[in-house]
Amino acid sequence: MTVVTLDAFDTLIALEPPVPRLVAALEGVGHPHPPGVVASALMGEIAFYQQHHLRGSDPVALAELRRDAAAVLAEGLDDPPPLDLLTEIMIAALRFRLFDDTAAALDLLAARGVRLAVVSNWDCSIPEVLSGLGIGRRFEVIVSSAEVGLAKPAAEPFLAALGRMGIRPSEEVVHCGDQIFADGDGARDAGLTPVILDRDGGLAEQASVAGYPRVRRLTELVDTL
Repeated sequence: MTVVTLDAFDTLIALEPPVPRLVAALEGVGHPHPPGVVASALMGEIAFYQQHHLRGSDPVALAELRRDAAAVLAEGLDDPPPLDLLTEIMIAALRFRLFDDTAAALDLLAARGVRLAVVSNWDCSIPEVLSGLGIGRRFEVIVSSAEVGLAKPAAEPFLAALGRMGIRPSEEVVHCGDQIFADGDGARDAGLTPVILDRDGGLAEQASVAGYPRVRRLTELVDTL
């Protein structure tokens, strides 16, 4: 039976534009800011989260991480609301959606009897995010880098997922994601076959140099198996 592991962000799901929602929420609590200021402050928060996301290994640690990230956001605002309120507003503004080919791709893979897992550089909330979007139950295993303590391209997140599925690393196991380094090199080094998802076509040269198969839509993945 074929096994496929999938990245989450920018592979299965996308972030909806958070700035308009955050601008409106700040204005709603009496702390209006121009969109440009909010966008700049949010960029700082996102950079902080990406650097420190491994801290979010359990719900308590994740709450602390989110509060610290909100403090970074506050530093970029001229008149931020109280930190606890800003944390709530920030989290509410970060909403995700499925790509238009995600559900169809999962249907195609399921019809082929493919066993599915998610291996994502994310905090411990990724199962909740995927469940909230209606696809959590599609996967036997969902592994976040935060719970493992190491981020892709380290082999450990891939190996943790396969271990929970009772599978040994093999080139017959395919991993699909949108990053040459994290998904391509990481999967290869873990003993899996990488497939790069390149929706906008910008990774053609890098994927070719690395020797990684490439698909433009997630629904094309089934044809590579």
